[in-house]
Amino acid sequence: RGGEGGDITIFQVNLVFDSEVLRVASSAACTAGEDWPADGSTMIFSCTTNSPASEVLLLGSCAAWPSTDCGTGGLIQVATVTFTAVGPGVSSVEGTIVKIKDASGFTTTGTPMVAG
Repeated sequence: RGGEGGDITIFQVNLVFDSEVLRVASSAACTAGEDWPADGSTMIFSCTTNSPASEVLLLGSCAAWPSTDCGTGGLIQVATVTFTAVGPGVSSVEGTIVKIKDASGFTTTGTPMVAG
């Protein structure tokens, strides 16, 4: 969720899970969310999977000027990650916001993610 400072301009999120129970088949199973229209130009999205197998790293940046043109304020979906069950058991999926920055320059780092 973007803060009072407006549109999100940069994010880095790390997801961690039990790779004996869940797997992300490839980077193709990790796509930009509907509210992060990655165009490869002003809107960049990158996803690294299976390095290590128990983690997914999500990165995004918006280089629009002015940054209010990013259109990434409020509650937004930045990514969709599809997991596949590979073994018996239960696994939580935990996330950390490594870094998120909004148009005002406000930056948050090292914050656990909260669902909902």
